[in-house]
Amino acid sequence: MAKSIGNQAEAIARKWLRNNKITIKEKNFYSRYGELDIIALEGRTLCFIEVRYRRLALFGSAAETVATSKRNKLTKTADYYLMKNPCYTKHPCRFDIIAINGDLSNPKIDWYKNAFIIDPYSR
Repeated sequence: MAKSIGNQAEAIARKWLRNNKITIKEKNFYSRYGELDIIALEGRTLCFIEVRYRRLALFGSAAETVATSKRNKLTKTADYYLMKNPCYTKHPCRFDIIAINGDLSNPKIDWYKNAFIIDPYSR
């Protein structure tokens, strides 16, 4: 996916989250392990949000594209974020996916809360 399309999808996701009363703390947080598209607070819960876009679902929906390797990168990056931001270590955390499907001018947006859980013994 072209960078500009990805940026558009992430901007749509951030706007959608703000409209749903979610506080965005960071966008595009990078570490040597990977990138977190959006870090947000829903109440006291810290949400690490991966944004995925698919114009067509010929080979699966946007949400289905988050493979195990990507989940591992997200987890390591979230761990790094928490290490750099200890004020959030007592907050409940979760991994969400915002799936954007269809034309970006009128997208279908699905928010998968707790989209995946990481087994601490697998890391």
